[in-house]
Amino acid sequence: MNMFVIAAKSEGKYLYGYHPHIYSNRKQAENALKTMRKNGKLTERDKVYGLDGLLLVAL
Repeated sequence: MNMFVIAAKSEGKYLYGYHPHIYSNRKQAENALKTMRKNGKLTERDKVYGLDGLLLVAL
């Protein structure tokens, strides 16, 4: 099963996404989230939710 990382930023009723990518396993997806935290795209207050191979990031 592929893993998806979706980062969505909400502004009003519109969603702006970035870093769309399909990962072959959960470890790669989690490493991508770590990288996004390191480069400032995600902060510690952002929440990550997992659902059947889909990772959603609430900013």
